Amino acid sequence: MNFTYEIIEMNKELPIHIFLHSVDYVTNHWHDSIEIIFVLKGKVNVSVNDKRFELNEKDLFLINANDIHSIQHQEENLLLAIQVPIPELKENSKNLDSYTFSCKSFLYDDNHQEEFNELRALLAQMMWVVNKEAEGYELQIKSLYFQLIYLLIKNFKDEQERENKISSQKHIERLLRITSYVKENFRQPITLNELSQNEFLSVHYLSKFIQKHLGMPFSKYVDSIRLDHAVKDIVFTDIPLTQIALDNGFASVKAFNRAFKEFYHQTPSEYRRAVEMEPRKSDSNKVTLANYVEIDKSQAFSKLFSYLPSGDKTIEIESKSVTKKQYSIDVSNNQKTKLQHLWKKLMTVGKAKECLYTDVQDQLKLVKKATNFQYLRFHGLFDDEMMIYGENELGEPELNFLYTDKLFDFLQSIDVKPFVELGYMPGELAENQDQTVFYKKSIISKPKDIEKWNLLVRNFIIHYEDRYGIDEVQQWYFEFWNEPDFFVFWRGSFEEYCHLYKNTYQTIKTLNPAYKVGGPSIVSINNSDWLQQFLDFCMNENCVPDFISFHCYMHDELDINKKKKLLDEGSFEFGYISRDEDFLKNKIIKIKQILAEKKMDTVELHLTEWNSTAFHRDLTNDTSFKAAFVVKNLLENMDSIGSFGYWTVSDLIEEQRAAVSTFHGGLGLITNKSIPKPAYYAYEFLGKLGDQMIAAGEGYFMTKSPKGYQMILYHYCHYDMLYCMNQHANIDSKNRYNVFLDRDEIQLKLILSGLEKGNYKIKQHVLNRENGSAFDKWVEMGAPESLSHEDTNYLKSSSIPKQHVSEVRIENDFILNTNLQPHEVQFYEIRPLRTL
Repeated sequence: MNFTYEIIEMNKELPIHIFLHSVDYVTNHWHDSIEIIFVLKGKVNVSVNDKRFELNEKDLFLINANDIHSIQHQEENLLLAIQVPIPELKENSKNLDSYTFSCKSFLYDDNHQEEFNELRALLAQMMWVVNKEAEGYELQIKSLYFQLIYLLIKNFKDEQERENKISSQKHIERLLRITSYVKENFRQPITLNELSQNEFLSVHYLSKFIQKHLGMPFSKYVDSIRLDHAVKDIVFTDIPLTQIALDNGFASVKAFNRAFKEFYHQTPSEYRRAVEMEPRKSDSNKVTLANYVEIDKSQAFSKLFSYLPSGDKTIEIESKSVTKKQYSIDVSNNQKTKLQHLWKKLMTVGKAKECLYTDVQDQLKLVKKATNFQYLRFHGLFDDEMMIYGENELGEPELNFLYTDKLFDFLQSIDVKPFVELGYMPGELAENQDQTVFYKKSIISKPKDIEKWNLLVRNFIIHYEDRYGIDEVQQWYFEFWNEPDFFVFWRGSFEEYCHLYKNTYQTIKTLNPAYKVGGPSIVSINNSDWLQQFLDFCMNENCVPDFISFHCYMHDELDINKKKKLLDEGSFEFGYISRDEDFLKNKIIKIKQILAEKKMDTVELHLTEWNSTAFHRDLTNDTSFKAAFVVKNLLENMDSIGSFGYWTVSDLIEEQRAAVSTFHGGLGLITNKSIPKPAYYAYEFLGKLGDQMIAAGEGYFMTKSPKGYQMILYHYCHYDMLYCMNQHANIDSKNRYNVFLDRDEIQLKLILSGLEKGNYKIKQHVLNRENGSAFDKWVEMGAPESLSHEDTNYLKSSSIPKQHVSEVRIENDFILNTNLQPHEVQFYEIRPLRTL
């Protein structure tokens, strides 16, 4: 029998390792932890010490420490696994290491499941607590851990002597030393002779020992560790294969290729090409160490939480406690920061043609009034529906600017300038008209004739020079293409993109060197090679952008950067949501570092799309969460870059089929029925801030203007672990707040000193689930699928932030006491009253 030892990587803060996974095939292995398997979905076979068991949905099964076991799937499955290390158990229960346990729920009928149901409920509680990460959750897990030990001893202790012990404790300790040494030194040359000297054993004896207890020769074990790291480099980076081989300890590329083909049955280059075309399961988990495969997008999590003591996963577990915070702010501090409020420079809508719709124009006017944004960006300026480009019978270009005139005239009427995204491709100019994106098709092909493309760009700009004047056009931004680093939006090669960019750049600069030309509006920064190669190209070809643009959605980019299939109706398959609450801040820091390395840190930097997610049907988009999300990210990154183009102003966007429901999780600040969402009111609050920053910290931001003082308070709560993994079992159309971390209400005390003595008017605006959330008001009114004009008007009028006005006399310090619920935002205006 071949089997391997598995080192359990533990969270240092928790006494257990608890996780959810699906299994394809896990080879024979063992570890010094008790493992409990709870089948939530499907069917698996588990072999323990050569005994085979079939587990079905709801089954519980316990594997004792040091038992040799393997798992094979019979059908699609989802398992909850909890691993409890024996060393941890020894510290908490005497003689526990001498116990064995028998927990096999499938041996009993439905009338004798009481003890197992008690364990199922406990496991569900543990997973819920780990997922929610409430304040002090580590202590709560430790409490549940002791309850688990108690249940195991009380209900499942097996008094019979254990069979088939794998090894003595001495052998286990030796195996731990060997495997740890290899994992720490795999990048260096490792020999069996060197290891035998460390263990004071002969090479022959140690070789047989490793073969017996690791299930493979020493050289193959070392190769398996090296290959595990090499595969990650192949899948998630563009590092050359030669470098990957040397970085991971292989003596040569030939040795790397040989080992890789033996384990994966294909060469490294073949593997990389296959992964680039479409992510897939490899056969690697059939020959390497125990490999638990994460389940993706399974809704079977609802089965787990149905065992919670409440019996209903949709019941919210509300915070019972309050976190107290206190801040002191000296408003007389002379070190005030001048604010430019660059967050309000740019807004976005879906496509150019949508800007001609009356509803969208009305929504743009509303957001303009609230924020006074200066520029508007949109896709599809050259789409066929804008009818700019056509060709006559001789193949000669014919241009028509009727619809773009209407669009730009409207923008002028509301004092907004276009942030011109040059794309996509007119059908008659496209090399491949079948290369499209979105439900309402946009062509993303390169042009069939570069000179005709240049002519289109040149005459487009000349037309607006004539219409509005060069001084006006000189204030515009010309951004070339959209996310060319993402296969969905650019199917050509990197070189082809650069060639088209250079032609476009030179065409515009020939007209006027002062025109602002930039890009490349990339979506990925983690894999920085694309941007660095683009910047190198621009410097070498004398076409350096006047501004760099990028996008930011809080998706971990391991999946986003891979080529993806388009899903039904033009939606895309995105990676997991990041658990990094400072995702935007860290992305800005990273791109600035790249520009600094290229000595381009003085170039303007524009964020031309950003949001928490890129998905147009994320139900949290309609909730109060989005208000705190907007406020947190804009205040914490205030004026750090040239613009923050929130994606988007409106839910009226035609990238997907039009949604039937008003509250369908669209990305807009305003619904398709023109009802403002909490995110809109967050922008309205931001628009009231003054131009001098007094103080800022976690959850607060204070400014000053000629009218007085302004202050925003917010309580941001991030998505929980399961929702970040795209697990949507705990959310539905009416219940949308179960997918956030469990955070206490905040009791906040602010002490403002340095205010001049006198009378003040204090106006408080409160934005939370009860005030300013049209979604929550919609649920309260019965969540009707279809809204009448009367319903819509009711939601508009009833879903506004609460206001409270008071007058106070300030002699010394002013103390403000308030409470903030999770996702709540409060805005204060403190104005001195003139004496008559």
